[in-house]
Amino acid sequence: MEMSNTDSKLKELLDKREEENAKFRRKKKIYLFSFFSFLFVFVILFFFYKIFIQKPNIKIKTNKELVDNVVYLPVFDYYKLYSTKNKETTIDSYSKILNVKINKKYIVQLGIFKEFSNVRREKERLEKLGYKIYYEKNGDYYKLRFNVEFDNREKAESFAKNLMKINVINDYWIRLK
Repeated sequence: MEMSNTDSKLKELLDKREEENAKFRRKKKIYLFSFFSFLFVFVILFFFYKIFIQKPNIKIKTNKELVDNVVYLPVFDYYKLYSTKNKETTIDSYSKILNVKINKKYIVQLGIFKEFSNVRREKERLEKLGYKIYYEKNGDYYKLRFNVEFDNREKAESFAKNLMKINVINDYWIRLK
């Protein structure tokens, strides 16, 4: 039986379609092979870089991390620092380690007041006597202090005791500024 013209055209179209599908499948295989080849090379290069080229990740402690491991304990002369290894160091030697200048100025504090009127009255009284006074607000309280800085605690203590002897002040606290 002889195929009709339409049947032959249909068969041609089907063969052509099959051929295009085969080409598409070959291209798809080539693209997938190229992609996975590229991915494989990338992974190999990445591990090569991580293992042989990249510098090791060394963590250097910052000043803040060093200071976090220190406990501050008040002592008579000034604060001494005790490291977690129980090695005693002074502020001076610790500031050299951190390469930081630590302010060691002492001041004389007269008192802490809740009412500002008390602060103003005491400040005016002492300023009439010729002393320079200032106050700091800390939360709900006012800290009244002499505006004189001392290099060591003994000088601040002596200044405050002399003022107590001549009845200028009744009480005092020595503070690091």
